[in-house]
Amino acid sequence: MNILWTNHGLARPGGTEIVTRDCVTELTRRGHRVEVLTSRPGVIADELRGHGVVIHESPATLGTGFDLIHGQHYLETTVALAALPGVPALFFCHGNPDRGWIEQPAIHPRCLRLITNCDNLAHHLARTLPMPREDIGVIGNGYDPARFPTVRPAPDRLRRGLFFHNTLTRQSPEWQVAEAACQRCGIELEAVGSGFGNPVPDPERVLPGYDLVFAFGRSALESIVSGCAVVLIGLQRSAGLVGIDDLDALERSNFTRGRRILEVTPEVIGADLQAWQPEPAAALTHALRETCTVEVMVGLLEDEYRGLLARRGELLAADPAAEARATALHLHRAWCHLADSATAAGSAARAAQRATERRVLAEQQLAHARQRLKVVEKVLQRGWFRRPARRAVERHWRQLEQARAERERAHDDAEADA
Repeated sequence: MNILWTNHGLARPGGTEIVTRDCVTELTRRGHRVEVLTSRPGVIADELRGHGVVIHESPATLGTGFDLIHGQHYLETTVALAALPGVPALFFCHGNPDRGWIEQPAIHPRCLRLITNCDNLAHHLARTLPMPREDIGVIGNGYDPARFPTVRPAPDRLRRGLFFHNTLTRQSPEWQVAEAACQRCGIELEAVGSGFGNPVPDPERVLPGYDLVFAFGRSALESIVSGCAVVLIGLQRSAGLVGIDDLDALERSNFTRGRRILEVTPEVIGADLQAWQPEPAAALTHALRETCTVEVMVGLLEDEYRGLLARRGELLAADPAAEARATALHLHRAWCHLADSATAAGSAARAAQRATERRVLAEQQLAHARQRLKVVEKVLQRGWFRRPARRAVERHWRQLEQARAERERAHDDAEADA
């Protein structure tokens, strides 16, 4: 098959970037011709080029002869549909579109199939999109066994922990809860990810060095298959330590929740850590290493591609005007989002500039007040006009304090606006 795969960016090892790398590599190994259209190439794109995959940064370089479009992300999929008339497409939705416009499915007359990575998201999309439930499929994420060959043996107790997340930071309540819970249990906790200033391009090398990992989604899957005990935590919710009994719930939710949702507090998470046993975690690792591989994922994708190509006859009756309207609607929505973002950025920049101007003015007033105070103090030291000088000193001290307070307020405003 000749496939055009789209993704908004391939500049960092994020969720859809890793899916693109692993699946495109496996599809190429199986003899398919796969090319990738992305707006932001980078290290992942370079890695794919090393496997002989053609990367397009613009639709202007696209050739012909594609059998289908594997669409990921809203704008790139719309561009591919516009650039390749008559080619059927499926859209793979990797995240809740309610939380970000980039994951909005590209509803289009030639987009005949919608795929998600878990049952929970599939049910949500069926309720909110004008697409029949039978046209929404589910294919769970898979890891590459060749990249994760090492399985950490279970320790006698948890000693080293890792907080593995790309969007949370040290100011996030989830990190603070995890840190406090580990302190209660005598576990040394470290943090990696873009939000912590140290992104990890090769988790397969890092994860086997830790007994315990706090993670979510694909990061949780990679931690489990590395043999780590895993606490699902993120976005003010936690499913606690996961074990073999959580397997079905994990696969249905793309490793975002287990059988239970816990209150995210140090006491609750700490109690879960103290009750840890190695056997459930080891059983879960063994099960996922057998069932959640990229080979299984790509096999299911091939089934979807064959089903999509079998429906090409439906496109013979396609209305070009309906396709043009669908493309126009998607471009309009994208423009509205970009315009809103630009307006918000401009407002923030103007507010920051005003705060900077206020701070500069406050510093000038403070310098002037200090200069006047020196003159008055000199007059007082020489004994001239003692009573008036004392009153002048008091007055200038008040002005100095007011100038200092105004400068501090302006500095705080500038930091808040920035």
